[in-house]
Amino acid sequence: PPASQTVCPGANASFAIEASGTPSLSYQWQFHGTNLIDGVRISGTTSSNLIIANVLSSDLGSYAVVVGNACGAVTNSSATLTVNAPPSISLPPTNQTVCAGESAVFCVAATGTPALSYQWRLNGVNMANNGRVSGVTADCLSIANVQGSDAGDYVVTVSNACGSVTSA
Repeated sequence: PPASQTVCPGANASFAIEASGTPSLSYQWQFHGTNLIDGVRISGTTSSNLIIANVLSSDLGSYAVVVGNACGAVTNSSATLTVNAPPSISLPPTNQTVCAGESAVFCVAATGTPALSYQWRLNGVNMANNGRVSGVTADCLSIANVQGSDAGDYVVTVSNACGSVTSA
């Protein structure tokens, strides 16, 4: 039977089946989307391989193939296509003005298929945790005892298996 797959949007997915029987065998792939009860025939898919080019989130679902010959037909067990969501920033960090010696916290809200990873940068340079700075690889960056050298532009890059996005 075909194997289930997980891909990112824009990638290609490929399902294949090995079947035996008296030639000549026929193939008809079916799609069972998240809102469908019965399989829908996929037009033009009459070989043992199914290639879905440039996968979209609407391609999420199960795929099965009906294999037949002059003596009958059988539907294989289905394979699931999971489409991961690339990262997206739903709430960027906000500007802050604090006095020297106070604390500052920058947070970002992001969505996407887990696991999301984070990297905060100050003026284009990746930050590192130290005695005053924590959370450089988390959704919230904390800076204690703010000093003049902490002034600048803070951005965070959020990544997962499907790509990355950088905040304002």
